[in-house]
Amino acid sequence: MKTLRLLLVLLVILSCAKKKTETKGGNELRGEKIRKPAVSGQWYPASKERLRSMVEKFLDDAQVKLEVKGELVGLIAPHAGFVYSGWVAGYAYKYIQMHKEDFKGRTFILVGPSHYVDFNGIALYPDGGFETPLGIVPVDTELANLITKEISFVQKYEKPHIPEHSLEAQIPFLQVALDNEFKIVPLLFGRATLDDAMLVGEKLAKLVKENRAVIVASTDMSHYHPYNVAVRMDSATAQATKKLDINELVDGLEEGRMELCGYFAVLTLMRASTVLGAKEGIVLKYANSGDVPYGEKSRVVGYYSVIFLTEEDVESRGKGEKEFELTLEQKKYLLQLARNTIEEYVRHKRRVEVKPPDDPVLRADGAVFVTLHKKGALRGCIGQMIPQGPLYKSVIDMAISSATRDYRFSPVKPEELDEIDIEISVLSPLKQIKNWKEIKLGEHGVYIRKGYNTGVFLPQVGRMPGFTLESFLEELCVQKAGLPPDCYKDPATEIYVFTVLEFDESILKK
Repeated sequence: MKTLRLLLVLLVILSCAKKKTETKGGNELRGEKIRKPAVSGQWYPASKERLRSMVEKFLDDAQVKLEVKGELVGLIAPHAGFVYSGWVAGYAYKYIQMHKEDFKGRTFILVGPSHYVDFNGIALYPDGGFETPLGIVPVDTELANLITKEISFVQKYEKPHIPEHSLEAQIPFLQVALDNEFKIVPLLFGRATLDDAMLVGEKLAKLVKENRAVIVASTDMSHYHPYNVAVRMDSATAQATKKLDINELVDGLEEGRMELCGYFAVLTLMRASTVLGAKEGIVLKYANSGDVPYGEKSRVVGYYSVIFLTEEDVESRGKGEKEFELTLEQKKYLLQLARNTIEEYVRHKRRVEVKPPDDPVLRADGAVFVTLHKKGALRGCIGQMIPQGPLYKSVIDMAISSATRDYRFSPVKPEELDEIDIEISVLSPLKQIKNWKEIKLGEHGVYIRKGYNTGVFLPQVGRMPGFTLESFLEELCVQKAGLPPDCYKDPATEIYVFTVLEFDESILKK
């Protein structure tokens, strides 16, 4: 799953990359490191007066009327040339301007894709400030340091930021909306995985709440399709985003029905919003480059502005602090759903159409693994470490992945279906531990991370004959994470444990 989704995201990111330009930046000013504008005079006017006038008009023209109240977790805004996407971005930042007294002095965590520099993990511009023709915006060094402490694969790495436009394009809107009274934390995604984005979303949710920060996800939508095709694709993307349905969005991206160059940024914000209690996103505006006089309708790029609000006085719902408890009937429902999903997809290449169950437990967010066996031998196993959506939808998604996308096996063939046995494991929330000796072999699943290397074993692996705790962890380090066998003893290695609720098709006979 990680390899597949990594390749997907790299293709999506590359689809919106422009020709690499040589741009100097990172200059010193008054003893501070100031990142000079990279696309001033290209993406937007280099003149202070013309830029301010343009952004003010975008904000003035945006009609945002909301009765909904709540705390803003974050927003999605586009990052193309302002003549194409600026009027759409104006809708998201109009909301900020409408509540400017509340947002002045706060920190905005800018998250976007790296279009020009290839690297692993997330690059943080750690201090100093970002300059535009409208002035210099300081980096919130204190919050930046907290983020690097909380998320090990965020690195202080300035190089990707120097030529990058995805974050720079957001800053003039904030400068005009808030009279330059705010700070930023700039983050760029390089090579990463879906699990990385989910983990970042959970970690940022905690920091957002504690620091009253706001996440800004920078992305454009579909790229270079005819107008009607783009509208159809982008409508599906907007609906998945609005519903906070990560599974649906990932499926659409994998299958080519949706496109987002800032895929990781959007998923990070969606996960943080769910953790903090948001029920849905509010799509303020959608348009594409064919809607402006400069655009060609035969080859357009899509844009949307979305905001995510929590309910008032919500105490961090969606964290999944409790382990799942399922009745026999609920287990049977999920197993039958997995069986129907695999048979429909393997035989007809179609996803099953399922009405959301009435049962709130099955609609709650849940992380699952689906494991397939054939005559007792492993035939496929793919899962999620962190919830990406409702439990029943996660079972559908992971059932398809385990049957057709496990790189260790060829896709399941129709003639094999009668020989396949299905097992489902529903995961508890990840819990980070400080000492590997806290792990209970056979009871705990283990997820390790060091830098960009990760690996996971379900608890079932620890129950296999011959394992000691040390040999279990050595195998995890080498086989799954590609690390030295004693990596679990390294203080730089993060260790997470979890438990699973496991059940298989043998219970269908009960």
